[in-house]
Amino acid sequence: STIDQLNELIINLKKRPYSSRHVVTAWVPEFVPYETVSPQENVLLGKGALAPCHAIFQCFVKPPKEENGKPRLSLLMYQRSIDAPVGCPYNIAQYSILLYMLAHVTDMEVDEFIHSMGDTHIYSDQLELAKEQVKREPLPLPKIWLNPEIKSIYDFTEDDIKILDYQHHEPINYPVAQ
Repeated sequence: STIDQLNELIINLKKRPYSSRHVVTAWVPEFVPYETVSPQENVLLGKGALAPCHAIFQCFVKPPKEENGKPRLSLLMYQRSIDAPVGCPYNIAQYSILLYMLAHVTDMEVDEFIHSMGDTHIYSDQLELAKEQVKREPLPLPKIWLNPEIKSIYDFTEDDIKILDYQHHEPINYPVAQ
C-alpha cells in the first residue's frame, strides 16, 4: 500500500499543528540502491538509481506573533549529500516554495526554512568558481506570490506561483559531477 505523505502532513498540520510528528521521508529502505552496482543495474533490481539526497523534512508550528494572528510554519530539510554550488541553490528554492505552499493551504504564516546538510561537498573542478561566488555581495531577496484562490496543494500550476523582484548576478556555469 502507498501512503500520500504530503496529504497526511497537510491534514495533520490542520488538525494538530503543534505536534512534533510532521515528518515526510524520501528514505524508503527497500529502494535504497546497492553501492556496489551501477545506477542502471539498481533500477533493473527494483532499487532507486541513486539514494535520495533530500532524505527527510519536518514542519514545526509556532504560535501567532500577535493575538488574532496566524500560526507560523517552519520547515527543516535534512539533506544527506549535497553538491554545494550546483544543488544547494535549487534545493533552497524548492523547499522554500514548498514551505510557502504548505503555509498557504494550511492558513499559516511562513516562519523559516532551515537546511541541514550532511555530506556537503565542492568538487575540485568547482573550487575556483565557488571562490568567485562567495566574493559577491548578496542582493535583496525576492518575494513569492501564490494564487490566493488555490486551496489544495495539488491544484497549484506554474501560473499560480510567481517569483517577484528577483535580482541576480551573472551566472556561474559550474560543471556538474558525473
